[in-house]
Amino acid sequence: MFKLTPTNAVKAVLLTSLVTMLSACGDKAATKIKDEAPLAPVIEETMSIAAPFVGAWHVARPDAPGVIVSVPMATCDSPVVISEGPMDGTDPTIIYKSPKGPVSSMALTSFNNRVTWMPMDNGPTSLIAEMKDEGKFWLYTANLGKADWDTPNEYIRCDG
Repeated sequence: MFKLTPTNAVKAVLLTSLVTMLSACGDKAATKIKDEAPLAPVIEETMSIAAPFVGAWHVARPDAPGVIVSVPMATCDSPVVISEGPMDGTDPTIIYKSPKGPVSSMALTSFNNRVTWMPMDNGPTSLIAEMKDEGKFWLYTANLGKADWDTPNEYIRCDG
């Protein structure tokens, strides 16, 4: 039975918007989505979608053309800490603790080999995580369903 929760309501709106866009634009929309989104490695289906993100993380902009100086937002001396949270209906959740901000709870959903982080307070900004390897992922901001693929934050796992 489908339970209407704030998280499910947001998902329903996003899914409806995607279906409407694809119906209106046909193959052009699918090509645009494919061209905008960088490829992501496949996340193993046997693990919890929260599991790869659990731990302590150094956070900065990735080394890339055009990045002159990348000042870390969190270091291993004062890391971002992510832990698994309780289930939200059928969705796993994480607890995100930043050394510079409030604690946030996020519901997780997997889509296109990426994991969408939906803030439990239902704000307009969601996040899209893309695993690079076991010790690194990039996190993109998505406002009202539109991802900013050009300015990710790079999360590098702290040792220990």
